[in-house]
Amino acid sequence: MKPDISVAYSNDEKVKRSLKASFFDGVFASGMIGFTQEYFTPFLLLIGGTARHVGILNALHNLAASLTQLKSADLTAYLRYRKKMFNFIVFLQAFILLPMCLAALYCFASPFVFISLVVFFAGFGALALPAWGSLMSDLVPVDKRGVYFGWRNKITGLITVLVTLLAGLILNEVGSVNRFAAFAILFGSAFIFRLASWYFLTRMHEPALK
Repeated sequence: MKPDISVAYSNDEKVKRSLKASFFDGVFASGMIGFTQEYFTPFLLLIGGTARHVGILNALHNLAASLTQLKSADLTAYLRYRKKMFNFIVFLQAFILLPMCLAALYCFASPFVFISLVVFFAGFGALALPAWGSLMSDLVPVDKRGVYFGWRNKITGLITVLVTLLAGLILNEVGSVNRFAAFAILFGSAFIFRLASWYFLTRMHEPALK
């Protein structure tokens, strides 16, 4: 899949390279979402979670994402290094997936410990978004943002759907033999995809913050 960054109409090579990197970041980040977003609740139920635990998971997951964004823009403005900020946070988010994978691999996890991991996972993801969005707004001209992000989101959205279906097939096939092993594959794959996403984020150019 070749990224068509011509929609941004930029002659700056640094910008072109950054938009290509952003595209591949989106591809792998979408893969990570496909392996995780719809499968946290099933794993919580597998390790003994109840309806109460599911309610807590969904409430805290959304609350963490919302609360972290309240101050993330201020933090970005204070630090003034957007790339370093979101690269560090995305790196942390990737490694949150490791204990999830190990919990599935060794068939052991407490519902509340797993909920805490998901909350941190969601919080780190939301915290990185404003800094990334600020950087992208400097790379893509105002009059081309609709075209570029529409094209980019169309592809990444499709990837999320396809990977979600693939994850379901893995759970169905591998889960018929060992359900914990199936979730270990999902969370391990999400970890690899997020690391790949982080790598492409590090390849982006950061213009001076105005």
